[in-house]
Amino acid sequence: MTDHKQIIERLKQQNMNPDLPQSQREANKHRITWLEILHKEKPSKTKTVYYDAVQQRLAHGYSVSPASLLND
Repeated sequence: MTDHKQIIERLKQQNMNPDLPQSQREANKHRITWLEILHKEKPSKTKTVYYDAVQQRLAHGYSVSPASLLND
């Protein structure tokens, strides 16, 4: 996950070099832009809630046993 951050930092450091040709500087800027677009954090449209179903059933007094075990 941090590989793209290292690549972006390396490209930014290269762009600070005054001997770098303008065409290479523009290519680096383009690569930086695309790496940032590809790896930006994507927000979730709906809130995801994770919970333990067994714990929730026990908390509300529901049985967690299968019906076949209860009938025997």
